[in-house]
Amino acid sequence: MMRILIRRFSISLHVRNQISNLSLRPYQQECVDTCLKSLETTRRIAVSLATGGGKTVIFSHLIDQIPPNPKTGRSKTLILVHRKELADQAIASLRKVYPQYKIELDMANRKPSHAPDIDVVVASVPTLNRSAQRLESHDPGEYKAIVVDECHHGVADSYTKILKHFGCDSADCDIALLGFSATLSRYDELPLGLVFDEIVYDKSLVDLIREGYLSDFSWIQVSAGLELSQVSIGKDGDYKMDELANHVNKDEINALVFQSYQHFAEKYQLKSSLFFCVNVAHLESLSLLFRSNGVNAQYVTGNTSKFERERLVAEFSNGQLPVLMNCGVFTEGTDIPNIDSIFMVRPTQSKTLLTQMVGRGLRLHESKHRCYVIDFVDAHRVGVNSNPTLEGKMKTNGVSLFESDTGRGRQEGPEIEDIKYMEYDTLDGYQKIFEKFKEQEVVQTENIFGKFKTSQFPWIQMRRDVWGLNIGKEEFYQIKIYPTGAKTLSLVKTVRRGKIRYPESQKIAEKVTLEELFVEFEKQLEKYPEKYRSFRQTLIRGAITQKQRDFIRSVTINLVDKNPKIDKAKFVGLLDKKLNGLSKFAASNLIFAYTVSRTNALKLFVKQQVLPSKALQKYVVSR
Repeated sequence: MMRILIRRFSISLHVRNQISNLSLRPYQQECVDTCLKSLETTRRIAVSLATGGGKTVIFSHLIDQIPPNPKTGRSKTLILVHRKELADQAIASLRKVYPQYKIELDMANRKPSHAPDIDVVVASVPTLNRSAQRLESHDPGEYKAIVVDECHHGVADSYTKILKHFGCDSADCDIALLGFSATLSRYDELPLGLVFDEIVYDKSLVDLIREGYLSDFSWIQVSAGLELSQVSIGKDGDYKMDELANHVNKDEINALVFQSYQHFAEKYQLKSSLFFCVNVAHLESLSLLFRSNGVNAQYVTGNTSKFERERLVAEFSNGQLPVLMNCGVFTEGTDIPNIDSIFMVRPTQSKTLLTQMVGRGLRLHESKHRCYVIDFVDAHRVGVNSNPTLEGKMKTNGVSLFESDTGRGRQEGPEIEDIKYMEYDTLDGYQKIFEKFKEQEVVQTENIFGKFKTSQFPWIQMRRDVWGLNIGKEEFYQIKIYPTGAKTLSLVKTVRRGKIRYPESQKIAEKVTLEELFVEFEKQLEKYPEKYRSFRQTLIRGAITQKQRDFIRSVTINLVDKNPKIDKAKFVGLLDKKLNGLSKFAASNLIFAYTVSRTNALKLFVKQQVLPSKALQKYVVSR
């Protein structure tokens, strides 16, 4: 009998009826008003609006109210898209809002006339990049505004080339530049501030669910036993696709996915299930398994013809096709409200991509009362609903002081016969479904933490998975704990080459348990008594010095200053209290950890010693 471990998360939120496409919801009108006001002082603005929030409806209502080009008086609007589905959506929305508008398409073989009475040109970014002549045929002086749909792509060379042509590469441009995205951040850490100067409006998934504009959902985790810690991470910060496919597209995992689908389809009466898979081979294997067992499952790839894709989407939308699979196609520009379940069979480290995938199932529809997200890939560890940012790093919602340091390994759990559930109720919105797992991870690491703290040697945690022991003379021992459970002991020396210091690591031992590594460490000290003498010299006594106190206080306050949610006065009071009780050795050890791991060590110091409880964390968070 196949063993399946499932965790289920349920959120109960109000759902209101759909509002007409032609009328603006209150937050949509607020967004329009905010954009118009902001354009009076800032010419390059961005809007963050969750999937299903109606960004196309908003900019369709907005563009008619944008003043003409201040230099030329002209009033055309250019809408930049990177996929045909987005172009079709924009044109359809504009025609509903402004039936009198003259709209042209610049995509592939469709070329605009550039006639002076044209109101809007919807243009393909790939098309404009393929031909310099095609781009140069657009006279910047004819335009008053450029709207960039899915503007998190805006820092790509293909976009910046176009924006430079229209003079939007500087903050004082004549043409108003407006970017819209459901995920206004990038996993590759490229700063969107290179293109946009201000995020003027933000409406998150949490907001829209709470207010009833998006569907309720349940998150169900199925343990598939994926060994994702063995998959390499690419330059974009996500899993390398070729390696990922080898780990996911296996007969036993595909069988688990099918068996789970059968169970949930019957239990929740699922009618329209959208699957996200790794690659084409994965789609072919999984869909064939479904069809061989009597379930009509079809798939769409980037190479599927326009006619075939439209046919499959139409059949899926009207309920004729129960299962539609894809790889990288339905993450953006997809509006299929009847989707009642999302099957996550494509692992990702990208919060942006995960939010896009989950968002496909959250639109309201009369045929469903919620959407079921079936997670086979530990997607809960990544989380969704990242805060919008123009900086080069992701930001996350919630009252957490720092980014989560969760690992990529498989979460272990007891094997459970058949299909059983563990119910978790959340208190305040769907984002907190991940808090339970953060708590579980803490429990799993408590034993390791305790072993280090009760050791006869003063090990200090430098990162989530690394502990160090300073022996002076720019040398230290390091124990690293891997997601697989393996643990290594190394001696790290700092050597100088010119003006640059380089750490050189010599691996001493690899063991399964910490106790075994501690034995190996003691053997090292016995074997090299001079290192033990060096270590003894680091054990300075007395209270923290003023110099140590000033240094730790400065770097810690500088770290916390980067989080506007923290009340600085409250935090500094708690920090000073902690520093006043710190010993000279403890301060020296912390400075050592900071020297090696920088802010990683400081974050651990704040979490574990300055703000060790949730009550204290909430106390310093500004409301």
